[in-house]
Amino acid sequence: MQNLKQTFGWLASIGMGALLLTACGNSNSSSSSVHQNTATDLTKSSQARSTTHKATPSALWDPRKAEQLSSFMESFGQTMDQSYTACTPGHNTTYAGLHYPDDLKQRRTAFDDQKLSAGWAPTGKGHYRVNVVAVYEDPGQGTLGGHVYLFAIKDGKPVVYHTSQNQGMPDNLTHFTTTENQTLRQGFAKIVAGQQVALPNKSSSSKKAVAPTHHYVKFVFPQWMQGTWYSADDDGKIEKLVVTGNLLNTDGVKTPTYDGASRTAADMKVLNGGGKPDPAKTDWGAGGLNSPSESLFDDPSKVSQVVNVRGWYQGAGDGTYFYTSTEKDGGQPFTVLTQAGGAGMWLTAHYYRSVDLAKQHQDEHYSTDRDN
Repeated sequence: MQNLKQTFGWLASIGMGALLLTACGNSNSSSSSVHQNTATDLTKSSQARSTTHKATPSALWDPRKAEQLSSFMESFGQTMDQSYTACTPGHNTTYAGLHYPDDLKQRRTAFDDQKLSAGWAPTGKGHYRVNVVAVYEDPGQGTLGGHVYLFAIKDGKPVVYHTSQNQGMPDNLTHFTTTENQTLRQGFAKIVAGQQVALPNKSSSSKKAVAPTHHYVKFVFPQWMQGTWYSADDDGKIEKLVVTGNLLNTDGVKTPTYDGASRTAADMKVLNGGGKPDPAKTDWGAGGLNSPSESLFDDPSKVSQVVNVRGWYQGAGDGTYFYTSTEKDGGQPFTVLTQAGGAGMWLTAHYYRSVDLAKQHQDEHYSTDRDN
């Protein structure tokens, strides 16, 4: 993106008055010479002014552009039947306990699943990967239905990030994703470029046309669960489980997993027995993370936190549980990933970090297992 040029006025050429006074006191010949010199000075001044104009870049962000974005977001909110408020350091967002932009200082923010350096940069030229110039929020109902947008300059280019996350994630990060809303993306890019941008309104564009794509918050599995695991059944057949980010891949059967709180109203209608499921989401999982219960484990300190994955449209049943424990073989510790199900979190499988371990311990029973 090219930086814009900013015009600075140039008042008058220094020494002009002195030249004119000299001309008034001399002969016509001298006067003609002075006029020529004056014309030359004016030409040089004009050239200098032109050179200065070309060499002086403007800031990526300034108060004038901030005011333009404010008007844009006010109109955008009215079009969406939402109400957006600008948030600044000391006057932060409130949705779901988030406090942006101040939360950027905590370095617990992920951008498109990447933990990048980010901070408040009112000129757009901070020393971060993500230089945030503006923050807007619609708090929704306080903990549901809200939206937080970060308007930023990343690697010299404008980008708009969004989150509706309303609860903690296993990686302890707040996840923002690049918005897919073209109205916001294009509008912000034009404002950064110093161009005029049409304000969105209901008469010029329908709500359907500008409605943002719903942002489903990924449920990123805890670090202790990430990676490749192997399980051996009673016949010695090996099953491979690969956990990457928010994806479960069990022998090629993939389950992308999302935060259940980011379900749409249409999703909830299906979940409660009405409406038709979206075929694109029927293989999705809804993930959650809980502490081990004393009512289920004799010694909860022996197991990790417990991950629960249910079907995206699963209204009944308890889903699938995962947790790890550390066991020993000949004095050597190794990690076991236990898969369980049902109301009693009953054992269904053990997974190990290698095929050899899976075969060696295929019939093993551990103190952290719960048998039906």
